[in-house]
This record gives sequence, C-alpha cells and structure tokens, in this order.
Amino acid sequence: NQSLNIEYNKKFINHNVTFGYEENDDSYSSFNIYKHDGDDGNNGLCDNLFNSAFSDCEYVSIFGSENGVKYFNKKALYFGDQFSFDNNDKINFSIRYVNSDNYNDNMVYSIAYMLKKYQPYDLRFNYTKGFRTPAIKELFYNFLGHSPPVIGDEDLKPTTNDHFAISVDKRIYNNSFSFELFYNDVKDMIAVKSVDYDSDEVNSDTALQYSNFESVIIDGFNCHYDRKLNNRNQLKFVYNYTNSNSTNIEALEMISRHSFKMNYLYDIILNKMKFSLNIKYSDKKFLIIDSNKIWLNNFFIIDGMFMLNVKDFLDFKFGCKNILDYKDDRRFSSEYLSSYDPGRRFVAQINFKY
Repeated sequence: NQSLNIEYNKKFINHNVTFGYEENDDSYSSFNIYKHDGDDGNNGLCDNLFNSAFSDCEYVSIFGSENGVKYFNKKALYFGDQFSFDNNDKINFSIRYVNSDNYNDNMVYSIAYMLKKYQPYDLRFNYTKGFRTPAIKELFYNFLGHSPPVIGDEDLKPTTNDHFAISVDKRIYNNSFSFELFYNDVKDMIAVKSVDYDSDEVNSDTALQYSNFESVIIDGFNCHYDRKLNNRNQLKFVYNYTNSNSTNIEALEMISRHSFKMNYLYDIILNKMKFSLNIKYSDKKFLIIDSNKIWLNNFFIIDGMFMLNVKDFLDFKFGCKNILDYKDDRRFSSEYLSSYDPGRRFVAQINFKY
C-alpha cells in the first residue's frame, strides 16, 4: 500500500475547517515457487498441480496458481467543518468525494450535533452515509489449495450504509457514563458465504466465496460506566446489545446479541500493589459450515492479576487467566477456532525499565 494525504486546517471565528486530498495505491502480489521442474510448460504455471498433489510446487499463487500482481487505485477529496455556537453547542459536517478504479464515483457525508445545554451531560445526534469498495483480496483471491477453497468475486459491488446514532454521556473526574442507540442499514455488505463448488482440481463440494449480501440491518445500544469508588477502588463496565437482520443468514455469522466486559481494580498498597479482576461475557453465536447452522456456546472468561511496583524501574505481574477453565469441546476442529481458548493458565511477567 502506498498512500498520499495532503490536508489543510484553518480556524477562524467559530469554525474549524479541514480540506484534504487522499490517494491510495494498493497492490497484492502472489507468485508460484517451484520445486524441481514444476513449470513443465515454461508458462509460469504449476502444470498439473492438483493431479500431482503439490509435488511439483512448494507454494502456489493465490490467484488460481497464476503468477501475478493485482492493482487498485482510489482517490478522494474531502471537506469538513466544526462550528461552535455561542452557547457551546457544536455541529460537525463532513463530505468526501471518492473515485475508485472499476467503480462509479461516490459521495459520502456525515453530520453530527452536540447539545451541551444539560451539563454535565452531552447529547449527540449523528448521521453517516458510508461507502466501501471491495479489497483486492475480496476481488481476486482464488486459492483452491485451501480447505475449503476460498475464492473472490471480480463482480463485487461496493458497500454502502446509512448509520444513525443518538447518545448521551457524562464525563467528570471520578464518574463517567455513556449510552448510545444506533441503527445501521447496510447495502451490499461484503462477507464470505458457502457456495456449491464442482471441480476436478479439488476434493470439495463447497467453497467459501466473498459475496455481496443485499441488505443487512444492525441495531442496538452500547453503554459504559466508569467510577472511582474511592482512592482504592475503581470499577469499569461495558455492555453491548446487538440485533441483526438479513435475508442472507451468512451475514449474521459470529454476531453475539449480548456481550459485556467488567474490570475491577483495587489498590492493596497505594502506589505499590494492585489487584485487577476482569470478566468477559459473550452470548451464543453461530457459523455456517456446509450449509449447516452450528451454534457456539455462550461463555464467561475471568482473569485475576496482581501488579507489584517494586521500584520505578522494576515491576511484576502475576496471576491466573481463564480462572473458570472455559474450553469449547470442539476447539481442536479448525472450523471452531473462533471460540478457542487454551483454558486456565498461570502467568507471570517482569518489566525492567532503564
């Protein structure tokens, strides 16, 4: 990736203005690496690759075993302005013009308003029009040697979305809080789905292909709470609720409806020794394997850690991760690695600074 960004910022009166130009040149290279006389036809290909069970080539290009470099160029002009009212309310507006190889030009924009009337609470209203072109890998990937085969789609459409959000937050020295409601309407979302695949070159009836999902709607809310109870105790809590809908079930893979994290920090000896307790919860989620819907269980993972500061240049950490010893019974099957955790383990760390 080679990128160029030129930006100019100017503050005047109640405005904070930004102008900019951005250009990205992406390239993705993949070449065959041969053993012995793997290129039988002297044509840059691994001839009879799959019939010879990889005996003629050590590594093969992900572009269908063809040597090559794929290129993609994208340019953008952008403008933004943050205007502050006399009552300290703020409004942000930004617009971005995108020009991409092989795709029509597109315009994306966002607007946000922050209401500061009800201090110490800030109210925010946001709308964003989004746009994403497919990545080179999503367009051209063609790795039949993978199990199952993974292939791209040169006819992928760019993804667009309309994102709305309303939030309230409070931030003071020892107590912060935020709550956000969001709604995201995504068109032509790019993700992987399982497709029928019939080829003499590979021993598989299905393949994973990057595809467009016509419509995906994701809504829900996020909240966080951070409070310093006293000079020894601090509590942080984050909760996310995500509701997703689509006519393509593959678009909803690996999305947990409920998740939260909590951290409790206790100063056992001020500025010398602390104890940290971390709790993470993930609700059940599913994945699709050979057109079958497989559920992954919900789980808790709890970590406990002591932190000891001996000197300014020396500190120790020791404790236990995954105290409850959660392990998915299917963790040794490659399809389920997303739910993998090695189980309970004891850890120690020494930091020496000079």
